[in-house]
Amino acid sequence: MDRKIFLVGVGGIGSNLGEMITRFCRTLPNFQRVHLILIDGDKIENSNLSRQKFEIIDINKNKAQALADYLRATKPEILEIDSIPEFVTTKNIRDVFRSIQEQDIVITALDSTPPRKLIAEYLEQFPSFILLNPGNELTDGSLQVTIKRNGTYLSPNINNALHPEIFNAKKPKKRAGCAVLALSNAQVITTNVYVATLTAKVVSDLLKLDEEMTPIDSLVIPAEVYFDLTTFTMRMISPQEINAKLQLMSERK
Repeated sequence: MDRKIFLVGVGGIGSNLGEMITRFCRTLPNFQRVHLILIDGDKIENSNLSRQKFEIIDINKNKAQALADYLRATKPEILEIDSIPEFVTTKNIRDVFRSIQEQDIVITALDSTPPRKLIAEYLEQFPSFILLNPGNELTDGSLQVTIKRNGTYLSPNINNALHPEIFNAKKPKKRAGCAVLALSNAQVITTNVYVATLTAKVVSDLLKLDEEMTPIDSLVIPAEVYFDLTTFTMRMISPQEINAKLQLMSERK
């Protein structure tokens, strides 16, 4: 079965995740085909080099195109890599996801919440989709996993009452970006790689479903994972736990 992975945002999380996906595709069987689509409209700056998979010669190049070139040098035959050098907006979202199918995976590795919300709400129209939403601050982060199959959510959508920062996302105020934070605190580099690793683990499990012919609803995948590197702690939250919290919040209204 052919699987597409739409990786939206290839900065601190996305560029590290792209390399991980490329490398573990070497462990997949030859009959499986994976199409990795890198999506980002940003250009590479000198400040990106400390934590992203780019080099000095890449400065001023588009991030999606530069990462695609880098990954093609090590990719296995089963993996196809393409790039879309654009930000996802209301104007182009249909074109970006025009080829999406129910077995495909969408990953929003973005700094800003409005495009996360835009993509999550766009995917709601489909009876089946898989959406992974990784993100981090300086020393902590999380990964939300949304899986919908045949009209039923196997894990809750990130656009729920537990994440109003996504659901109520508006145009963000001007603030220091991840590149600025990385220069002021090297810990964010480790945090980027950690959340990218968590996301890669889930992607790997989902891809191996095809190999093992396992129903997706039998796979043990958390609805959310939260971690804090200052205390070396990680907590997995099940879909059942989130649904119970949502039910309780609904009853209190």
